[in-house]
Amino acid sequence: MYNKTLAERTGYFKNNKEEVSTMCTIMEKVRLDGERETMLRCIKDVLVKLSCSIKEAMEVFHIPEEEQVIYIDMFKKSK
Repeated sequence: MYNKTLAERTGYFKNNKEEVSTMCTIMEKVRLDGERETMLRCIKDVLVKLSCSIKEAMEVFHIPEEEQVIYIDMFKKSK
């Protein structure tokens, strides 16, 4: 690793069981947030190209109803 401080901190998290769990939880949230941001961009593209509602755009991607609330909220915040 190029940065000594970063290497030390990473080593600490890797060698402490509790911290490994914390690091995994954080990384999973980062991954999920990234997936949702990507899907939101796709939904917006469909909205524009097909001139449809956000609900119709989400149907194109077969997004489950329980997850649609998340994307509607993200869409409103992104305006």
